[in-house]
Amino acid sequence: MQRRGTPYKRRTNRDKIRKKRRRIAIISTLAVALAVFGVLRSLGGPAAPNEPVALATVSPTQTPSAAPTQTPTAAPTATPSAPPKSTAASGTGQEDFSDAVFIGDSRTVGLQQNGGLANAKFFCGTGLNVETAMTKPVVTLADGSKGTVVDALRQTPCQRVYVMFGVNELGWPSAGSFKKKYVELIQALRQAQPEAEIYVQSILPISKEKSDSSEMYKQSKINDFNQALLQMASEEGVRYLNVASVVTGSDGYLPKEAATDGVHLTKSYCKKWVDYLKTHSK
Repeated sequence: MQRRGTPYKRRTNRDKIRKKRRRIAIISTLAVALAVFGVLRSLGGPAAPNEPVALATVSPTQTPSAAPTQTPTAAPTATPSAPPKSTAASGTGQEDFSDAVFIGDSRTVGLQQNGGLANAKFFCGTGLNVETAMTKPVVTLADGSKGTVVDALRQTPCQRVYVMFGVNELGWPSAGSFKKKYVELIQALRQAQPEAEIYVQSILPISKEKSDSSEMYKQSKINDFNQALLQMASEEGVRYLNVASVVTGSDGYLPKEAATDGVHLTKSYCKKWVDYLKTHSK
């Protein structure tokens, strides 16, 4: 009977077997790892390491500022030709005539006496006309001497000058000669008071009885003269006040009750005249 090996030898053999198995297991593991590595390389290699992605910075949405509203510049409006100053424009009402001077003939004398314009100044006289207003010394001046209407105006500061002539010129040859002399007077008045507004008043009408009974005083001629005044006022740049319109009757003449002599106004009609001036003066 053969003797078995010693226990020491048996343990050595078992250790060798275990080591061999471990080597086999390690080799197998490496083989599997290499196989996996090969597969991964065949698929394009390992993915590149993730790099941080830069996030686009989103600016806060800005509500667009409303463009400032621009007030459209108005296209230059063509200034229409102003109506001639001869067209009477209704004013806001003028009660104070302390800055006014009235120039005229006996009809203006009547306005001075009956119109209630105590604070206004009057340079007027019976029989005066557009020519003698520049040549006849009928006004007492500041130094006590006599001077013409133009002389008196020159030394009297004022804002408004109201002029009425025409009834004493009805015997003149034509409306043209009357207009020509009136232009000279207007220019002289303007030189005397350059800053004053000049108002040319229409010639007041006369009664039908007066017109029918006189060779000189004719309503038709007054109408012609007034047309000449309207044209002159436009040409000279002065205001034309149609005061005749408020004292003329429906028949185109001065009513009987408006004047005892058919020419010079009564107090009640002088008031109509003044009322017109108050509403047609600046």
